[in-house]
Amino acid sequence: MDDELAALAEAHGVATYYEDANQRRADVDPDVVVAVLAQLDVDASTPEAVRRALAAPAPPPRTIVLREGDVLDESGTVELEDGGRVELPAPLPLGYHRLDSRTVIVAPRALAPVPRSWGWMLQLYAMRSAESWGMGDYADLATLARRSAAELGAGVLLVNPVQAVSPTLPVERSPYSPSSRRFANPLYLRISDIPAYRDADAATRAEIDALRPPDDTDLIDYDAVWTAKSRALELLWRHVEHRRPEGDLLDFARFCALAEAHGPDWREWPDAQRDPATATADPERVAFHAWL
Repeated sequence: MDDELAALAEAHGVATYYEDANQRRADVDPDVVVAVLAQLDVDASTPEAVRRALAAPAPPPRTIVLREGDVLDESGTVELEDGGRVELPAPLPLGYHRLDSRTVIVAPRALAPVPRSWGWMLQLYAMRSAESWGMGDYADLATLARRSAAELGAGVLLVNPVQAVSPTLPVERSPYSPSSRRFANPLYLRISDIPAYRDADAATRAEIDALRPPDDTDLIDYDAVWTAKSRALELLWRHVEHRRPEGDLLDFARFCALAEAHGPDWREWPDAQRDPATATADPERVAFHAWL
């Protein structure tokens, strides 16, 4: 990466390298840096554009951070987070406030002392119990948290990432390769805790219970667990009223439906399906994944 592009990236807070788990430097591809800058409305598509962006006056900060008691030496009116208004310049109370189109954050000068605590670091998938389907789930985590706090005085739980992965077989084993950082992994759901299961008729619950995979193995069979849970969830979904997805949820649900049809790696999809403007997915599968 040339020095000018690196300088422009640094000016806008875009990382150009990182260190991996073995403390080895990994450089970000310049095309990725250019694409990220574009999302920040900074044109770096050509060397000339990079030089123009470097020469342009620095934009005002989008966020201003003060310490409690500091005076914001600006002109204008601040809308406080409680709905009040303050004419500047003036000191501001703690909170997140709005000045024109910028965010103003007022932080305390010091945090109150926090009592020392202890807790568990664990891999949720390994915490399977007699009630979970072949691997640990959110209900197992809740049980551990509740009992650890009540019986042992624990105050912290550190678990592996539980973000969503592509809903395809074979299931992605690594929790560090999510398909989304915003949505949770339904693989960890406790089927019997879902309201739709509790509201289902006896015949549906019996059909779902029969799907439970064997749990007498030493290793976790992710594919068997997801096959069973996804089938159970589909049975429940058909008996519930679901809202029409929109926004980011709709985008992610559409991705899941397309991954089912074309595989987990979007780079291998047909060209038309790789472009959000032209991609089409089965509406029923989109609705199902949005419900999940």
